[in-house]
Amino acid sequence: MATKSCSRCKGAFYCSVACQKKDWKRHKKLCTPATVEVPNLPPPPPPTAQAPPAPPADAMGALRDTFDLLNPKLDAAPTPLSRAELYKQNPELRQLRDKVDDCIELVNDGNDALYTSPAKAEGKLRAATNLASSLLTSIDKHKPPPHTTPTPLQQVVMSLFFDITHTLTHALTSLGSLKEMTGSAREALVMYQTALPQCEAHEDHSTAFTCRVGIGNCYKATGQLQKAIDVLALELEFARTQRDEIGEAIVCCSLSKCYGSLPFNRETFEGNMEKALAYAERDVVLSAKHSSDYPAQLGAAHCQLASCLRKGGDHKKAKEFFDSAVQLLQEGIIAVEGP
Repeated sequence: MATKSCSRCKGAFYCSVACQKKDWKRHKKLCTPATVEVPNLPPPPPPTAQAPPAPPADAMGALRDTFDLLNPKLDAAPTPLSRAELYKQNPELRQLRDKVDDCIELVNDGNDALYTSPAKAEGKLRAATNLASSLLTSIDKHKPPPHTTPTPLQQVVMSLFFDITHTLTHALTSLGSLKEMTGSAREALVMYQTALPQCEAHEDHSTAFTCRVGIGNCYKATGQLQKAIDVLALELEFARTQRDEIGEAIVCCSLSKCYGSLPFNRETFEGNMEKALAYAERDVVLSAKHSSDYPAQLGAAHCQLASCLRKGGDHKKAKEFFDSAVQLLQEGIIAVEGP
């Protein structure tokens, strides 16, 4: 956690290492004065063999003040020694820090087991959410009042608060993914919808994207196809704006499933299947570009395209894609589990 102090408004605020640059630019834009008067300095001394004398003290001070206005300083975060000393003087805070670290480890263990041992993953992730919820209550008691300059001790508390809220959203998102994979769409929807506001508040765009795509998939799984299409169409635009090809491929796969699942008759079947095929083919193209890193994603793309082809009546071509999907998915499992 970094603390910044603005030389213009004298206010301090916090931001994570991941987002501090963007937030600081926004703050500086709001707080830096439009014009800064640069003092008139005395002319330089004539060249001599000796080193030139130092500028007068008042001129040096004026330069320093001008530099501070143009480049607000970043207050040094508490050094490891000072933070260790704070923990030493506050055993309760030390215990909270240890429990936050335990919670982060539980989430990491759950994510590691997500595809190889779903039952183990769920146990770890549920333990993490329970621990994180209790920690939030404990840490909240120590938070500084709003709009005040925090003490070094309160800075540590805010760091803990950010870490645990971030960890809780990741645990809920992973639980949502797990429930979605195991067919519990209604439970998954609750997890995603709970995590999403915190992701957006922390500007955690990657996790928020996962939540919104998951929400779209859950709508599809519960039969709310048009609602799913509306949500996923927005995420498709977001992925394209971010030039995230794997994200775009994932959304294309979901949209293909939606259009392929729409009720059909003689008037609408062809139009919906055309869209389903188009999204599936786009998914295959994008996934193939990144197949060395995401073989399972390409396998899922082939599987969805095969499903569309089978529904469209091209059983021979569908079998070819199903066979390749099986091989690619097996490679993906080996990549996760290891040889």
